Amino acid sequence: MKKKWYRSNWLKCILVIVLLSSVAVGAVCGTLALAMAKQGYFVWEEDGDTYIKSEGLTSNVFTDVHRILNGLEAERILSSEENGEPDKVIDLQEVYEDKDFTFRNTSGLAYSMNDLKDWSGSFESEDRDEKNVVVCVSTERNEKDYYYYYDEFCNMVRKGDIALELEELELDGGTEEDAVNEILEILQYAEIYNTDFALRSIKDQTRNKEYACIFTLGDEFIAEEYSPVGADNLLDVLNENPNWQGRIIDAYVALEQILARLSGMSEDADLFQANYQEGDTNITYFYADPDERTVYTNRSALAEKAYGSGNYEECLQEISKMDAFTIIKPKLGECVSNMNFGEEQGLMIWQHTLEQEGFLDNYIFAVAVDGEFPIEDSYASINRNYDKYVMLKRPVMTWLILAVALFLISLVWLTVITGRRAADEDIYLNGFDRICTEIVAVILAGCVLPALEVVRLVSYKISSTDKAFLALVTGMGIYTAAVCLVGYLSFIKRVKARTLWKNSVLRRILKIGKELFRKIGKVLEFYSRNTLSKIKLTLLGGVFLLLQFAICGFAFAGSAAWLLLLLLIDCLALLYILWKADGTDKILEGLKRISNGELQYKIPTERLRGNQKAMAEYINNIGGGLDAAVENSLKNERMKTELITNVSHDIKTPLTSIINYVDLLKRENFTDPKICGYLDVLEAKAQRLKVLTEDVVEASKASSGTLKLEMMNLNFSEMLYQVMGEFEERFEQRNLTLMVHLTETPVTICADGQRLWRVLENVFNNVVKYALEGTRVYVQTTPEKGRVVFSLKNISAQPLNFSADELTERFIRGDVSRNTEGSGLGLSIAKSLTELQGGDFRLYLDGDLFKVIITFPLVK
Repeated sequence: MKKKWYRSNWLKCILVIVLLSSVAVGAVCGTLALAMAKQGYFVWEEDGDTYIKSEGLTSNVFTDVHRILNGLEAERILSSEENGEPDKVIDLQEVYEDKDFTFRNTSGLAYSMNDLKDWSGSFESEDRDEKNVVVCVSTERNEKDYYYYYDEFCNMVRKGDIALELEELELDGGTEEDAVNEILEILQYAEIYNTDFALRSIKDQTRNKEYACIFTLGDEFIAEEYSPVGADNLLDVLNENPNWQGRIIDAYVALEQILARLSGMSEDADLFQANYQEGDTNITYFYADPDERTVYTNRSALAEKAYGSGNYEECLQEISKMDAFTIIKPKLGECVSNMNFGEEQGLMIWQHTLEQEGFLDNYIFAVAVDGEFPIEDSYASINRNYDKYVMLKRPVMTWLILAVALFLISLVWLTVITGRRAADEDIYLNGFDRICTEIVAVILAGCVLPALEVVRLVSYKISSTDKAFLALVTGMGIYTAAVCLVGYLSFIKRVKARTLWKNSVLRRILKIGKELFRKIGKVLEFYSRNTLSKIKLTLLGGVFLLLQFAICGFAFAGSAAWLLLLLLIDCLALLYILWKADGTDKILEGLKRISNGELQYKIPTERLRGNQKAMAEYINNIGGGLDAAVENSLKNERMKTELITNVSHDIKTPLTSIINYVDLLKRENFTDPKICGYLDVLEAKAQRLKVLTEDVVEASKASSGTLKLEMMNLNFSEMLYQVMGEFEERFEQRNLTLMVHLTETPVTICADGQRLWRVLENVFNNVVKYALEGTRVYVQTTPEKGRVVFSLKNISAQPLNFSADELTERFIRGDVSRNTEGSGLGLSIAKSLTELQGGDFRLYLDGDLFKVIITFPLVK
């Protein structure tokens, strides 16, 4: 066979080297590209000549604007004074309805801002109160629930402020105080009604209220560290304030929401204070509300000018003189900028985003960046590296694309040729390829873990472009690619050799499971034979073991060895009993199947012993003898059939000669009437003998099933009309009247046309011979459940003093005196032929009424 160079080993080595080299180049270029993107330089866009005119600067400014606005909003809300008030409050109803804060106690449930700030500093959503709340449900429908802390409730019960009145009952040696303590303990995890535990009533003496039910709310609520404004605790407000009665869940939900929100706001405010104050950043912001005459800016000169003259336009003009600026006036619909947004609608999209997030409203907002970058921040750092990135952009992207292309080409080529050699088409596996698939996956996963560590490092130092970091990324990239390539090529070879599943640990586990299920199936099969007796034996054995252990436990107390030995002996005894029961079941099953006609069935004796085995062998011998007897009977029947066929054939030869010679004699035109009479008698008897011979042969073949049938779809009604037409003249001679009731729709059956004709001919011929003259003959067809039923009824001329089954036996005739012509085989032949064609043939006798019913399946 001609060697194929593209599968050669030297080419495989070259492809591996090219693939790993492309991974190294791609790792370096990808790291540089990500570093550029991380520092705000979009490698796919054509940016300006300087960083101040680039789209990357615009993107970074947009991010900082969000942080600035979030920080300003957080400082506004977190400030301790509002409109000259030293301590402002947060109303929980406003939090629950997600409204703007008015910093006033409008619903009656509010917390001090200072308390909430301190609370949010240590707040975690997982903190839950171990101090359960007891909910008391009033007996009056219109009255809201009343709340107690669990400890408070227990103290009030013990002091008598809340009365748990008990029915008089025997306390089993305890006191009423013990019963109350038990109720209080149960209250921590269950509802208690005033009819439970023999309670007559639950009354709050201080409130003069009676409760229908009390229950606790456990760790659903956060731990309360501070109290609401004007109250000792939250429950006081919920119990006394009409706006909050019965709304404990709403109150705790709103409280948790505001604490989580203030916690986030604190982080935004800290970030804002640390990074966006004057002297910390090159970015300038100006945020003013003309209606309220408030200004927020990180430039003191702008603040003095805005508050001094009140003319914001001068401030905006000064900002517009900076190298990169954006000014938005939502109220006037003005939006001015000299930044690079990358697309025409970029500025409008930026403005729309800020408005949707609720930052602008009617405020005037301006932001700018000093192109000189006098302050050392992220903008200054990116600006210094900008020229280097501009030079690297095109080479990096070119080499990255080239590396990806070479990687894909090498990988596809190796995929096609791996596992094959240049000289043949066989698949070759090495030792590594024969290791279990899941084990290989675990090994490779363990080897790739260092690469995951590199990914973690890259996530922290993605902007780094120093040589040491690039060398680390390159080395780990090559290592990871080599490990993954080994696993991938092994996977491809396994798929080609069709050993991926064959060498799988999962397959072995499933195989063991399958074997286990097979064993379980055998146990179930074992119990399925004579199930009741085996279950009885098992239960009796279990009861016996239980009683035995109960008795022996006292006799051999402290002797575990004797008990284990006894258990082993009992288990062996139970297994022996079940094994013997299974042998009995096999013998019973064999007897059942042999009695049902499976004479060749043999009881398996491999696992039988002793008397059971001997009994099974005797039964097998009986079955064999019966089978031999049946076989001998069938053989005798076949010999009879062959004898009848051969004798009939031998009779037909001289009979044909007799018929022919009689015919020749009649042609001599004898004038003697006596001789002519003898010839007529001789011809009639010869013809009758011929018919009898043919009937005997056909009856023999029909009963033995040796006839060849040519089955086809036939119109049964049409064939009936044809047969009745053939017999019309003979019916008239016997003065018989046909009453025909056939279905109007065509009735199609599958049968042999010649044999079906013979069946109908025999039954109609039987009517002509034996029906009482001057009577009616009824012919009817009826479709019934996918079958067609044909019935033929007539009145017999002779008394029917025998059974219907006797008439279908051979040589049985309705004329006991045998004065009529016939062989006694017509109905027998008709029945045999009907059954051979898949039909059913039945006779019914009722006094002198003779009825034939023939049934065939309908063809759809």
